[in-house]
Amino acid sequence: RPRADELTVTEPSPIEGQKDGDRLERAILTESLRHRSVGARVALLGLLVTIVPIVLVLSRQVPARNLAIWVFPTLLLAAWRASISFQTPRALEEMDERRLRYLDSTFRSSSIGMQFWVGTGMWSVAGRGTEVDLYVTFHLCIFGTGAAVSLAQDYRSVRISMPLLFGQGILFWLLKGADGYHISIGLLTVMLLIIGAVRRSQRSLSETIAIRFENDALLRQLAQEKESAVLAAQEAEEANRSKTRFMAAASHDLRQPLYAITLLADTLHLHRLQDPVKAIVAQQRQAIDALSHMFDNLLDLSRFD
Repeated sequence: RPRADELTVTEPSPIEGQKDGDRLERAILTESLRHRSVGARVALLGLLVTIVPIVLVLSRQVPARNLAIWVFPTLLLAAWRASISFQTPRALEEMDERRLRYLDSTFRSSSIGMQFWVGTGMWSVAGRGTEVDLYVTFHLCIFGTGAAVSLAQDYRSVRISMPLLFGQGILFWLLKGADGYHISIGLLTVMLLIIGAVRRSQRSLSETIAIRFENDALLRQLAQEKESAVLAAQEAEEANRSKTRFMAAASHDLRQPLYAITLLADTLHLHRLQDPVKAIVAQQRQAIDALSHMFDNLLDLSRFD
């Protein structure tokens, strides 16, 4: 029968551990791409809705050329990200590693470019009065918050793009002197809060997927242990059947000489014997009876087991 230590599942080899790590990394990347794909389309729709009132308000105080330089590239970048999002579902179905990496880098490049260009509005659009400056700063915060929601599962993009977005506003208000310090501090606070929130969101996603992988590994381990237990039970059952066959053969083979000895002892007892011999024959018969009784008990116990 297999020993208990033979049923223990062995530790995964370094190659298997590396494969599990690769699968975990791919699962995190896949989930991140799926989230960014949906977020890119929602971001384009939200930008189209909000850009109209922004243009209407700023067109009275900002030259049309400056406004166009800020708005149109932003829309083009958002449309580029949306076009990437329409390619993502098919790539996720095919699970082509190279394609997934390309989409990841493309999404990240478009996000960084978009955040940077929106931030340039502090130079191309603002600077035409406190009212316009505050209005652009307000929408810069709104845009940053929306971008953080869209990129909640891509901390690498956020930690690069948010300083490019908010950093320009912070620098813009710092250059205004003491009047702009409090706004710069506010923008810095918002930026740090967004980066911290996205970092926690990314970590939560990674931990959730890691737990799912651990559960899958435990299920596989349980399946292996169950299979080992079934094999051990089958071997034990076969061993039990072998023992039963052995005891049946022993019962047949050993009872015949025992019966023969018994008959010989009984026959000898029927003869006229001297008293010392009769005593020996009587002791012999007692020993044979005891042996027969123990043999019967042994066979009965084996059948019970």
